[in-house]
Amino acid sequence: MSIGIVFKPVIPKTFSKQVKVQVKVKRPAPKPWTNVDLMRLINLRAMGVSYKDCGPLLSRSMGACVAIIESNNLYGTISTRHHVLIKDILR
Repeated sequence: MSIGIVFKPVIPKTFSKQVKVQVKVKRPAPKPWTNVDLMRLINLRAMGVSYKDCGPLLSRSMGACVAIIESNNLYGTISTRHHVLIKDILR
């Protein structure tokens, strides 16, 4: 049985001031969706506005708009609202 040499690196204290510690950046707290925001998003999507354009109009990101529609399964609601808008125009 051979025992190898165990190497434990030790950083001298004179180098400790030169080592820069990276500060972790905290993400901002998520902004909850209100019913008014959801209805605005549904109406915008029913009118054919893209997710890319919906985000800035609602002060959110494109990904947040996609995520809330997907998580609440609002595709049927958007489709229904789209058909209602078309019927209102044709009257």
